[in-house]
Amino acid sequence: PPHTTTTTITTITTLLSIVLFISSTPVFIVLFLRESTSRVSFSSSTQHTMPHAILVWILLFISIVFTRSSPIRVLPPFKNLQGPPEDFSLHQLPTRLHKGESPFEHASTEHRVIAPQTSRSSWHFLMGALHEWNSIPLPQNSHFYVSILMRYDGDAAHNQTRGVSNDHFPEPLLVRFMGRNLTVNALDVSFQMRQLYSFKYWERNWELKSLGSETPSLMVQGRNVLVVVQDYDPPQDAQPSPTVEIQSTPHDVRGFFVGEEIAMNVRLSIRSQESILQWASRRAKQTDSLPMPHQMAVFQSVHIEVMDVETHKVVHHSKMRDDGNNWDAQPHDGIYGATFKMSRPGTYEVHIRVNGSLYEPHGTSTPLNKRTFFRSSMHVIKILPAQDQIDLEYLASVHQDKANEDFIDFYLPLKTEYTLNVNKKFKAHAQVYGVALDSESSQNASIPVGFMSGMVKGEFCPAITTDMVLKRSRSAGYISNDNRICLKLKLSKKWLSRSQVGTQYFLLKNIFVQDVATSIPLGERAEMRAYALDHIEMGPGSEFTGEITERMQKGPRPAHLQRGRAGGKSVLVVSHGYCADESPFTLSDFSNFIAFRDLNQNRHNDDFALRLYEFVELHPEGPFDRYSFVAHSQGGLASTHLITFYWTGADNHMSPSNASRIVQSVGSPYLGTAVAGYIAAIGRLVGIACGSNFDLTHEGAAMWSSLIPRSTREHIYYTTTTWEGNFSYCSLPLNSVLTFKNDGACENQYGNLEHANPVAQNLPAWCHTRTMNFPSQCTNSQMNYDYNANAAR
Repeated sequence: PPHTTTTTITTITTLLSIVLFISSTPVFIVLFLRESTSRVSFSSSTQHTMPHAILVWILLFISIVFTRSSPIRVLPPFKNLQGPPEDFSLHQLPTRLHKGESPFEHASTEHRVIAPQTSRSSWHFLMGALHEWNSIPLPQNSHFYVSILMRYDGDAAHNQTRGVSNDHFPEPLLVRFMGRNLTVNALDVSFQMRQLYSFKYWERNWELKSLGSETPSLMVQGRNVLVVVQDYDPPQDAQPSPTVEIQSTPHDVRGFFVGEEIAMNVRLSIRSQESILQWASRRAKQTDSLPMPHQMAVFQSVHIEVMDVETHKVVHHSKMRDDGNNWDAQPHDGIYGATFKMSRPGTYEVHIRVNGSLYEPHGTSTPLNKRTFFRSSMHVIKILPAQDQIDLEYLASVHQDKANEDFIDFYLPLKTEYTLNVNKKFKAHAQVYGVALDSESSQNASIPVGFMSGMVKGEFCPAITTDMVLKRSRSAGYISNDNRICLKLKLSKKWLSRSQVGTQYFLLKNIFVQDVATSIPLGERAEMRAYALDHIEMGPGSEFTGEITERMQKGPRPAHLQRGRAGGKSVLVVSHGYCADESPFTLSDFSNFIAFRDLNQNRHNDDFALRLYEFVELHPEGPFDRYSFVAHSQGGLASTHLITFYWTGADNHMSPSNASRIVQSVGSPYLGTAVAGYIAAIGRLVGIACGSNFDLTHEGAAMWSSLIPRSTREHIYYTTTTWEGNFSYCSLPLNSVLTFKNDGACENQYGNLEHANPVAQNLPAWCHTRTMNFPSQCTNSQMNYDYNANAAR
């Protein structure tokens, strides 16, 4: 296989580092003791020992470098993904918006205030000032629930139902509501103890009511506390209040670069606007003309705060405005905006807080008994270095593939001569349009042919030898033999035959290049012309026969993965997910399997996938000729990523006419989860130390899934689960940021992957992990038996 040389080299360097370390350590100890006990003057002793010490330090340094920089990594070959024009809609990035355009297609919705109190001095944007007491905003003239959850590392023997004292907590939890202290052992306080990720929690729920002119206030003193405030209408209320939700989003959900202007927007949700209009129509007089919803649910103040996840420091704080000058559409249209820039790459949390009032429909000057509302939302954004941006040319070259007569190669040039992009890995995509064979115009490339995408590496562009194309290239500012860097995509000639187009001129559309780790677009171009530099012939093997073959979908199959290899073995690979502390499945439910373990890690999908591949390829029970996957949580995304972009033994099960179960997953957020963003904040409360994962956010997952073709999705089978009953939950801390229904980590509506195969949806009484309110979904033996029996082997 092509990875043999790499494996041999890394093995040798690793053994060398071990020998160097073992041999140098005793010498260093002897020299250290000699220096410590010697009474000889420094000048005379160092004359003899310093050269030896320097040599030892050099050997130690070399051993450390070898050990850290030369991991054994088996790298699989790239696939050349292709597909028909009918699937163009599957491969679309979220739209890049301009000022004045609505950004709310991928917005998140919140109807609560969520306030993680991780220390007495942080999260000050929820207080307005720094205090030892953390002040939480509360609605006025409303009924509301306050839930306070606190991390507790005590003994399970304290799982009582009444009368728990402060002594059971690592720190006192002091709460003051409207000047009245609420003690933790009051008999009217209901609570439960739940376990999450090996930690125990005490939960306090207060049903409070704030009436009259007194401004309500809730103050909490303590660390590692999560406070959730949610207003509601009591069942006996004859005229319930409208639903007040906010929608917030980055103006461009696709990621940002250092120094680039970043805009955030917030407004009333569409559902909230409809609810307010219905409420207003019931209360309005016949002569009234109803105001706009944002004129009845008025945002009095909107604040934004940006925190660096790595340093936990606030790097930006400002007001959001509705004046038409902050990437909000029009002045006074109910859309608020704010802009900021980041000076260093990294991951950032963006927190938005809205303070508002609800007004009567017959006059915006009359508050509805001074009823107020408070809402908060949070986003995770990724900032990449400015030098990572790619500027694509608008003229590409097309060549005959020398190794495969039925393929042509498209070289997409970069404007920069930045040679560090050589051998750098990217994800790239382009749609191909051609010229009809009977067309009189060689420039009328209007017939859709198909798409081509996949993993690519930067390489030097091929030399131009055709005078006509050289002249065109020079006029376009593109010379391909001057150290320019190109990205190469392949296309089967059978797609040209299927569409009945020529071979000399093409038009590429929807071209984008993504960062492998985040799927953030590094460069884009709406259109790019492509000319053939070689004489391209349509031989007998290029004719489309009516069947879309594997070769048309994935490119040439590597020789070492030819089907039916003698003596090959098959195995089922069982994988955990994000930040797992153990293998979550009941392994006794499976047969002929190997269990992948990369515990307590936070990895992006590509890194996760390659480690999964390495585990299978180097397993002592191998080599395995064929394998498939059963995966939990992010393991489902990593397995899908692996079989999409790389040639593996799983491809020996896959064919366009066989929808075999290559990946079977449970609790996998294929379209992202709100927990991935909030986990950096709530994780500090609940003890999850792995941090945010951009691939698992709604924004990151939308960009990652944009390159998963239908040919892969048809081999994905998945299950989603949730709690049992109407008034229950899987995880109290995480349920505060998830939409219904969910399994405590994955929202079921975002666990559905288009064109994949649901095995079971919303399966009740199963949660994401073993430490939640119901048993772990991975211990569902009925599901495990089904997955084991139907796995491709």
